[in-house]
Amino acid sequence: MPRKDTYGSQPPLELIRQWIDYKGWYNREKLSLNTIIGLQFVCAMGKPGGGRAEISQRLMSKFHVINYTIPDDSQMKRIYESIAAYKLQGFEEDVKNLVESM
Repeated sequence: MPRKDTYGSQPPLELIRQWIDYKGWYNREKLSLNTIIGLQFVCAMGKPGGGRAEISQRLMSKFHVINYTIPDDSQMKRIYESIAAYKLQGFEEDVKNLVESM
């Protein structure tokens, strides 16, 4: 994320927030709004620290924030076993039993 300026704002992120709020950016020469349609934002970031700065609450309030932890080995095993068991439902028992050996 960009470094905060003297006033605590991050200008590149404020441009993104302006588009979300107003669907465009203002043209300083014509003094009009340049509307941009058909644009969607999908964003990802790590937690602040190690050179990463927090983003403003003004911008973060525009997104759905999803946080998850990395699953451990037992959870991963269960996930893949469930998927494999579902996909192999129509097979013979010998093939279905292969799921347990994963």
